[in-house]
Amino acid sequence: MNRALLAFGIALGIHIFISIVMYGSRFSSAVLYQYLPYFSFIICGFVVGYLLKSKYILGGIVLGCLISILSGILHWLAGQFGIQLDFSNIGGAAMLAVLLSPFCITFCILGSTVGHFMRRLISNTETL
Repeated sequence: MNRALLAFGIALGIHIFISIVMYGSRFSSAVLYQYLPYFSFIICGFVVGYLLKSKYILGGIVLGCLISILSGILHWLAGQFGIQLDFSNIGGAAMLAVLLSPFCITFCILGSTVGHFMRRLISNTETL
């Protein structure tokens, strides 16, 4: 249980850091806004899959749900701090969370699977 909480805490911290960097940047880069959130999902899923010994797919699903809700909250907070966003009210944040959850869950499962198999690969090479 402690390992799972540590994994989710690290992953959510990574996502918050990447979101703050994305919202706080003053330049308009299409690459930054289009691809950075998806890398964030994969990196967070990788951390969860690497740290959890079992039930890594379930960890990816739970993490995907948590990150989609967290993304909606961060979107709403960014709108409250005066950052220009489309749909900066609470309805827009809820819509973002709902529409983002299939992508978030899919990429978190992908990242957690890669992290789990990377852990198995590293543990197999250490025993040889």
